[in-house]
Amino acid sequence: MSIQQNLSLSSDVLQELRSKSFQPSSNSLQALRSYNEGVQLTRQGNHLEAAKRFEASVQEDPAFRVGLFETWRRLIVIQRACGCRF
Repeated sequence: MSIQQNLSLSSDVLQELRSKSFQPSSNSLQALRSYNEGVQLTRQGNHLEAAKRFEASVQEDPAFRVGLFETWRRLIVIQRACGCRF
């Protein structure tokens, strides 16, 4: 039995969920690569290096909103951890 059958979700509901799932807002492969590296560094707790990778993703594609958001988010985490201001 498939997960779909276990959850009793119709194909219409599944299609809607797929359409609303996270979609990268960049067509730049390098921006996406830098963003993914930042995600991995965040998971490792290395927020400073993660912020640098997120910033690099925005430099590759200035319209990459997710990268910009994550850059600021990491900087806020660093600021709170060290008590410093940027």
